[in-house]
Amino acid sequence: MTSAAKGPAVPKGLTVTALLLIAAALYLAASQTWVHAQLAGEGAAISGADAQPVLTAMAATAGAAALFLSLAGRIGRWAASIVLVLAGIGYIASALQVIREPRAVGGSALSEATGLIRTAESAQLTAWPWLGMAAAALLIVFAVLAAVGGRAWSSAGRRFERQKSRGKDGDSGVGGGGTDRTGADDAVDSWDALSRGEDPTGP
Repeated sequence: MTSAAKGPAVPKGLTVTALLLIAAALYLAASQTWVHAQLAGEGAAISGADAQPVLTAMAATAGAAALFLSLAGRIGRWAASIVLVLAGIGYIASALQVIREPRAVGGSALSEATGLIRTAESAQLTAWPWLGMAAAALLIVFAVLAAVGGRAWSSAGRRFERQKSRGKDGDSGVGGGGTDRTGADDAVDSWDALSRGEDPTGP
């Protein structure tokens, strides 16, 4: 028997909740300090959103796709899952740019503050870029689970409706069957009475 026949391998409520929490974690990570930079005696703490504004857009997209997933059918579930995967990939790619070139990112932010167009003299990464990428990777994992394991969501719903319908039919059948059996018993009693020479219509 397949897993779809037994029930959802990945509960829909759990999957959607996890995706929403991950989207919130992505937004939180993007709002934290990613780079500490120094230039011409000036220092700055640069958040992920300042370094890569697309990070917050990816987080918001992931949250919207997760909400859509909770209401979507089969085709919509696949579409939402693809959007979630792309959002995760985009987040990771943007974070990697910051990790690879923290001095350039720091210099850009400090140039806006000081008016000097230079590369930062020093730049130190915090743990937030790595945490953000870990959350994005988790987003991709749950998106794949929703696309593949979520096939059982619709089948489970249809199976529940069928069972509910059978229950109603069974209740009706019990009542109808009782009436039929009562009529059959009356016919047998009447035949026995005639066999004994009695009037079955009598008192």
